[in-house]
Amino acid sequence: MNQDYIAEQINRIESHYQGNQQLVENSCWRIASNADLFDKQLNPDGTLTPTQQQQVDEFIDNFKASRGHNQSQS
Repeated sequence: MNQDYIAEQINRIESHYQGNQQLVENSCWRIASNADLFDKQLNPDGTLTPTQQQQVDEFIDNFKASRGHNQSQS
């Protein structure tokens, strides 16, 4: 898992891609792929099921919380 890549995708979701659901969904799929969240259940066509999307949203929240926690300890 490339944490810098995931952080960049989250940044895109939260800033550049606001209002463009297709780009947001693409970044979420990229995060799932890079983090190996769904192994062979990840659809190669770049789409997530609603359940997978919810899990990616939770992953993003946890990722952001852990990055903030790590940065505050520096």
